[in-house]
Amino acid sequence: EGFEHELVSAWEQLSTAEEHLRDIQEATAQLPFAGNRGPLPRRNQPTSMASLDSLCEIQAGPSYSKLGKKQRSTHGPVPVVFPRHLKDRRISDEADERVTEETARRLRNFELRHKDIVCIRSGAIVPPALVQQHQAGWLMSPNVIRLRVLDEQEDRVLPEYLLHYLCLEESVAWMRDRAAATA
Repeated sequence: EGFEHELVSAWEQLSTAEEHLRDIQEATAQLPFAGNRGPLPRRNQPTSMASLDSLCEIQAGPSYSKLGKKQRSTHGPVPVVFPRHLKDRRISDEADERVTEETARRLRNFELRHKDIVCIRSGAIVPPALVQQHQAGWLMSPNVIRLRVLDEQEDRVLPEYLLHYLCLEESVAWMRDRAAATA
């Protein structure tokens, strides 16, 4: 109950995605088969590379002194996202740790917005997660990092695409190699 709109919206998005997939499959079917003849010829499009910090604001969670156990409870109105909440490229809605509105206001620089990407910065590294619309306003814990596409890059970078890139096996392995054991 109450999810009819979301269900209709999801079906419409799925239908649109399937239509795009068919278009892409038709277009790729027209391309020559490269087989073992080497790479496909490049069109006159330069390949560009960019560092993550030129595309996104990278923000680590607050220090433990600002958001320790004393500031958290199971009752406050504002959920806090910990590494254990990152599951299957999503943030779970468990919301088992919360803070008061006053604490959330004091830590507003660590607030999450829709389509932010949350990564683990210490401990066991798992693939990042995308913040959903209803999770906007939640806070980051000390053990996570937030990636937010810069305003001037919004026309170049899709957060969903960036998330999938960061979830590639090679990307997660790179993060594991550089992660600290503790915050």
